Amino acid sequence: MQCTTDAREMTIMNNMTLVKRVVGKLSRRIPDTMDRESLFGAGVIGLIQAVDNYDESKGVPFETYARIRIKGAVQDELRTLDHLTRDQRKLVSSVADVRERLTKDLGRPVADDEIAGACKLSVDEVRQGLLQQARPQALDPSVVDETVTGTLWQEQQSAEREVAERQQQQLVQRALENLPEREQMVMSLYFAEGLNLAEIGEILDVSQSRVSQIIAKVKRDLRTRLVEQAA
Repeated sequence: MQCTTDAREMTIMNNMTLVKRVVGKLSRRIPDTMDRESLFGAGVIGLIQAVDNYDESKGVPFETYARIRIKGAVQDELRTLDHLTRDQRKLVSSVADVRERLTKDLGRPVADDEIAGACKLSVDEVRQGLLQQARPQALDPSVVDETVTGTLWQEQQSAEREVAERQQQQLVQRALENLPEREQMVMSLYFAEGLNLAEIGEILDVSQSRVSQIIAKVKRDLRTRLVEQAA
């Protein structure tokens, strides 16, 4: 965005509420112990980057572009703050599985002490597990796949799978970051913002079929790159 220093600062200040909304939405499922000031700071950095890189000629509303950049910056910060150890991940998985099983068996919400008794853990440990479980699932895909119990061989397989998943996520992230900006915008609007083809086409002033073609092309390119990286 080409503008004077005063106009730039005014644009940043006028969009601080957008940062608050994005951070607030992403913060609903994280524990109170997580540093929200750090998340807000990351969001502001994303906003500044949006102001400095916005190209009005592409026909994308500034708020849409800024929201994507802010959300991406906050999610990056969340990944940085996601520092669970392997033991903590096992605790989260154990507590989550037992709570789900007891809730289904009893037909009602279960108390922390009931979970503690079933897990053979202290109530404090259960609460710690529940607190950590409140983190967004997208930041911790290994929790979904880890088993609560099992042999040493199963734990080793789980660890190897976790490493492989994280490596694949990193490959996909790098591939997306290397896309042309227009393709990045389409993928962000479709997958991150949840817009449909018609809405994306209206924003970018292209047909629905063109949006569909772009998405299909990016998926093909990503698959090719992942295969090449794995070879």
